[in-house]
Amino acid sequence: MDKGKTLLEGGQYAEALAVVDQILAIKPGSPAGLMLQGDIHLAQDQRDAALDSYMAAHHSSEMYIEPIKRLVKALRGMNNDLALEYLKKLDFLSPLNPERKADIASVYLEKKDLEHAEEYFDKSIEVMGREARSLVASMADQIAEAVAQVSPVMAEKYLKTVLESKASKLDKGDIHTFNRLGIALRSQGKWRDAVENYEQALRISPEDEVLHYNLALAYQDGREFRSALKSLQKADDLNPQLYKASDTVATNFGNIYLDSGGYDRAEEYFNLALDMNRHNRRAARGVEMTRKMRKRSGKF
Repeated sequence: MDKGKTLLEGGQYAEALAVVDQILAIKPGSPAGLMLQGDIHLAQDQRDAALDSYMAAHHSSEMYIEPIKRLVKALRGMNNDLALEYLKKLDFLSPLNPERKADIASVYLEKKDLEHAEEYFDKSIEVMGREARSLVASMADQIAEAVAQVSPVMAEKYLKTVLESKASKLDKGDIHTFNRLGIALRSQGKWRDAVENYEQALRISPEDEVLHYNLALAYQDGREFRSALKSLQKADDLNPQLYKASDTVATNFGNIYLDSGGYDRAEEYFNLALDMNRHNRRAARGVEMTRKMRKRSGKF
């Protein structure tokens, strides 16, 4: 076995397969030998042959976990339904493995089956919670990252798990999590919850200009324009260069000033955004809207 693995690592595939033949001649149906055979085929990009070898190793020893792991690895991206079947078998044989439950959830996520994905993500958190709360936070954070673009509802749930797992030990290192949670809440239209989230974060880090900026956006979502402007100006006081972060940030500055009736400042920020990106349609529309509002109000 050692000789065969060494030959495989050196890219000597024909020689490695010859060694496998010797292993199987000595011990027909050897799971280890068949797995090595599968590894060699997989290294040669012969996935079907690799699957045959791994399957033979599995059938040779139904309760042996390693062949099933090899099957899952070879099947991912090729036949996720079958990969899921073997992942569940692994989960049955080793039910206290949180990473495996997260792997099952990830396959369901790829299949757009959010209900079962959430079920297995929850199981992963539950198992890990028995070990250590810090591990729970780490796993929940990884899950939130995975689902952020697919389901803001699930992202909200697991980001809250991250924060709740730390409870009284929250510090400035957790601000990024608060910001991500705020985005998940705002994307669901939960602007009041987002405001509360940012206010909690500001009690930890009151001089964080990004938190004040995001708080302004949450207030704007709720059409609380006076509060939005107040938060934006606080962010600007803390970092007068904040609008330069991107043309999107500059455009958001412009929109908050526009909604608050500060037409001169609004047009200024829209033009700054266009200087950064002349294809920014939101900024271009902002300039047009500002001029219309200025004429309508008589503020030339």
